Amino acid sequence: MFGEPPANSMTRTRILVRIRDLLAYLTAGITLVAAAILYAVHQARTGGSPALPLKWLGFGGMTAITFGYSIRWHSPSVRNWKLWTLWLALLAFHLAAGFFLLSRVSTIPLIYFAGAIIIETPILHKTLYRYIGE
Repeated sequence: MFGEPPANSMTRTRILVRIRDLLAYLTAGITLVAAAILYAVHQARTGGSPALPLKWLGFGGMTAITFGYSIRWHSPSVRNWKLWTLWLALLAFHLAAGFFLLSRVSTIPLIYFAGAIIIETPILHKTLYRYIGE
């Protein structure tokens, strides 16, 4: 009929939910970046703390992003025990490798964690998809 939307168009409610989610992600991201910048400025003014475990904080953030998003992307399979078994095994490997590598260096530039996320996240996603499917 003339006034009906196409069958594949998104409903108004769904569009509003997606906009709300996008705004929530942007707000959280901007808040985290602002906090990091303010903290960096504070550290620069006060001389910094050589004992601050930035490498471990970076590793923790990287782990949260990589493995958190993997659960979100595979949310249709959250009731599948295979997903959790494989996810936990990959998380254990990630943590063991990370602790092994980071315990052998005194400092590491945080930008390396961004590169590791770019490499590790697609590998994790493809591995889960290959063995779990959707």
